[in-house]
Amino acid sequence: MMHWWPGGWWFSGLHPIWMIISWVFGIAVIVAVIWIIVRAVNTFMYGGTHGKKKSAEEILDERFARGEISEEEYRKMKETLRNH
Repeated sequence: MMHWWPGGWWFSGLHPIWMIISWVFGIAVIVAVIWIIVRAVNTFMYGGTHGKKKSAEEILDERFARGEISEEEYRKMKETLRNH
């Protein structure tokens, strides 16, 4: 009667549970590694600013710097932003 020794019924009964746990853990590790690689590539390619939202004042400053709006328009819009 070797039912309680490794390889007996006791171990065989738990084997499917450990197999499921191992698969879940393995898949979680693979997903984590892929996520870390994607984040590292995005940081490298976009300089760590990917996903950073610009404020309305930053966008306004850029538009003025590019010459898209006049100084008068810039001042009016800047004042409007500061009042709201």
